[in-house]
Amino acid sequence: MPTLPEGNWPEYQKLVLFELERHNRIIEALHQDISSFKAQLASRNELAELRNDHVMFKERVASEMSALKIKSSSWGAVAGALAALVPIIMMVMFQMLTRKP
Repeated sequence: MPTLPEGNWPEYQKLVLFELERHNRIIEALHQDISSFKAQLASRNELAELRNDHVMFKERVASEMSALKIKSSSWGAVAGALAALVPIIMMVMFQMLTRKP
């Protein structure tokens, strides 16, 4: 800041006021930058939470799928056994009915 000779207080006062206003503009710009940065950070945190939720959902679906695979294979085995037993039972019954005492 330049030095002024004594007795020029009104001019020096204007210079001080100008510098204060300039510093105020700089501080306001910094506040805006900080607010923007906070918004970006919040957005990134939300994305991270969404990614975590997605991963947890995929894991839960995989777990449910494996349980469903086990159930479906069990029911398939039961249905296959029944399909194989029905003709055998019918054949045994037919032989019992056609057998002469």
